[in-house]
Amino acid sequence: MSSQILIFKFQETILFARNTLVDQETCHEVKFYQKSEDGQVKTDGGLELSCPIKSSFIIQRLAEHEFGGDFGANENNVVVAVSWASKAATNYKLKPTDIVRLVLGGACVDSESGVKEIGKLIEEYGSTDTKLNFVVACPKDVWIVSVAGKCWAATKLGEDLCVELGGDGLEVTTKIDLSTDGLKDKIEWDKNEPFNFGKAFDSIATQKKWTGIECSSKAEGIINMFDNMRQLSKDLMTGSCSLAVLDSKELSCFWFTATPNLKQSVFKPFFFCGENTRISPLTQVPDGETITLLHKLHSQRKWEAIGNLLIGLEKYCVGEVMSYSANHGKITEDVFELLKDCVEAEAKFYR
Repeated sequence: MSSQILIFKFQETILFARNTLVDQETCHEVKFYQKSEDGQVKTDGGLELSCPIKSSFIIQRLAEHEFGGDFGANENNVVVAVSWASKAATNYKLKPTDIVRLVLGGACVDSESGVKEIGKLIEEYGSTDTKLNFVVACPKDVWIVSVAGKCWAATKLGEDLCVELGGDGLEVTTKIDLSTDGLKDKIEWDKNEPFNFGKAFDSIATQKKWTGIECSSKAEGIINMFDNMRQLSKDLMTGSCSLAVLDSKELSCFWFTATPNLKQSVFKPFFFCGENTRISPLTQVPDGETITLLHKLHSQRKWEAIGNLLIGLEKYCVGEVMSYSANHGKITEDVFELLKDCVEAEAKFYR
């Protein structure tokens, strides 16, 4: 599982975007989960867990009909995403995407608690031949978690966030802020050198150099992140893309394309509105089907005719949403169905 991730901080706002690289126009759902009672769940890997999910509203991007997703957030504005997974990681009972769902559903309240929840799951259910990276973010900080077998190590990123992550190895190396207890005693490593988690498991990610974005406002920063993600995708096949706008002073919001081919897709906004939240059924795969209706309609698009108009509407929407976020201290009914309304308005352009 490979992805493209950009993380940037503008003043008090963390912008965290993720796109998936795919072999074809893969369908990704966007689903919202109401708070649920504790009970039995079965992961996509087939693991049955008792009472792992506490009460938390969740929005998640995921492959059709799956339990877990590669990107998601909960009502506490904690975001968890899979950054990279070795091929072996998808073959065991707790898949990387399962971990995303379980951690978010565990009602983690900040990045650090999310990191620790990942660690607990890995130590109990991890597989020896698995290597993974996760990104965990909230309005105050961002962490990267690298996993190798049942061992894990995490690093907290600095204040000046300007990060690009790809997908070809473990991201955590010598800077380790949290990890498996007694990590250095559990694995073999060259004690004549500083401890390096990635090197100890013969898997170090290629470091990427992104220059960041220029912006004078949060709205401009969001639009530039959209553009940077589109430029990053180049001629690659991409799945749907997501952007978290995590703000410590204003309302946080989340943006989803819910369609493949980022160069010919637009982002739609979402706010957590508690039990009043409503999203469109067009972003969910009906029983017996393999793609969403939005995906099907999007495949019929005449982008040359409507693309510029849709991108213009996207920019206008960013301005309106940022104005709302800045001028409202709490959620109002104006945005209860915001994602639903935007998705269904977009779909009309494809019919």
